[in-house]
Amino acid sequence: MKKIYTHLVILLFYLVAFSTLCIAKDTTAVNAPANKPTDDKICSCQLMNVQSTKDSRGHLVAIFAEKTRKGKDIVNYKLMDEYIRKEKIYFKIVFIRSLEVQKRIKSKSDCLTLYTKVKATNEDVKLYNIINVDVLSSVVKR
Repeated sequence: MKKIYTHLVILLFYLVAFSTLCIAKDTTAVNAPANKPTDDKICSCQLMNVQSTKDSRGHLVAIFAEKTRKGKDIVNYKLMDEYIRKEKIYFKIVFIRSLEVQKRIKSKSDCLTLYTKVKATNEDVKLYNIINVDVLSSVVKR
C-alpha cells in the first residue's frame, strides 16, 4: 500500500510539473516580445552536488531562476530562491538520493549568460533547469 501511495505522489508531481510547463510555454510564446534586451533580467543559481538513485557517482548540477527586474532586487532574489527551493524538493523526490548545495550565485544578467560563465569555470556542471519566474508567478496569480 505504501509503495502504491509513493507512486501516486510521484505521478501527481509529474502531472503538476507537466501542466505548469505547458501553460508556461504557451504564455511565453504569446507574451514574448521580439529582440528584448537582457539587461533588465536578473538571475539566481544554485550549484549542487547530487547523487542519483541509479548512479553512485556525484554530479555537479545547476538550477537557475530568471526574472525581470521590478522593484527592489532583494525581493526579486528571494522570490527566485523560493522557486529554486521548490524545484529542489521535486528534484530530490523524483531523481536523487542525496543533494548538497555547493554554491549560490546571484547575477544582474540573464541566466544564459550566467550559465556560460559558470560553465567556463566548471566544465563538468550540468544544467538541470532555467525557471522563468515571471511566467510561473503570473500563472499562479490567475
